Amino acid sequence: MPKLLNRNYAMSDNDMLTESKTKVELAKGDLESLKKVEPSLTQEQLEQWDANIDACLNDYTSLESKAAITIATQKVNDLMEHCKGEMQIFYFHVNREFASNAAAAIEFGERGIENARKSPEKMIRQISLVTTVAEKPEYKERLSKRLPVGFMENLGASKLKLNEAMVQQSVAKTTQPADTEERIAKFNAVWNFTRNISEIGKIAFRDSYAKQQQYNLYDAPAAKKDADDPAKASAPEAQEE
Repeated sequence: MPKLLNRNYAMSDNDMLTESKTKVELAKGDLESLKKVEPSLTQEQLEQWDANIDACLNDYTSLESKAAITIATQKVNDLMEHCKGEMQIFYFHVNREFASNAAAAIEFGERGIENARKSPEKMIRQISLVTTVAEKPEYKERLSKRLPVGFMENLGASKLKLNEAMVQQSVAKTTQPADTEERIAKFNAVWNFTRNISEIGKIAFRDSYAKQQQYNLYDAPAAKKDADDPAKASAPEAQEE
C-alpha cells in the first residue's frame, strides 16, 4: 500500500519558501564560488529553482480544495433543510388524513424522521420510503387530495438532488488528499534543492564564518503567537492541507 507523502521539513510552508527564496538570491551572487565545489551547478538551475519557489508561493490549491468542500457541504446542508421542511409538511397531512389509522404513521416510518433530520443518508432512505408507500392505493388518492399538486414528484426530485449533492461533497473530500500530495511533492522538491545549496555553500565558504552562517538552515516548527496564552505561544503552527 502506498505511503502517505509527508513534508520533509518541520517549519511552516511559508517559512520554508522564504528561507529558500533567501538562499536562491545568495546562490545567484555566489555562483562562481559555489561552482568550485559543485561544477555541475548552473545559472539555469538556479533560475529554475527560483521559478519553482515562485510557483509554490502562488499555489492556491489548498484554498481551492477547501472552498470546493465548503461549497459542496453548504449545498448538502441547504437541501437537507429543504427536505426537512417538505417531510414536516408530508407527515402533517398523513397524521391529519389518517388520524384514525395508527398503522399509517408506522408504515410511513414517522418514527425514523428524527434520525433522518440528522443524516443526509437517512433522509434519502426516509424519502424513498414515503414516496414508495404513498403509491399504495389505500393512501395515494387520499393524499393527493390533501397535498399540494406535484408534491410527491417534487419530493422525489429533492431526494435526487440531495443524493447528487452528497456525491459532489464526497468527490471534493476525496480529491483533497490528491491535491495535498501533489502540492507537498512540489514543496519538497524546492526544499531538497535548498538543502543541496546549503551543503554546497557551507563547503564553499568553510573559511568564512559569516558566509557559512548565511547558508545555514534553521528548520524548526514555527510557534504560534498568542500574547494572552504563553502555553499556546509555544505550540507549533499547523500546516495547511
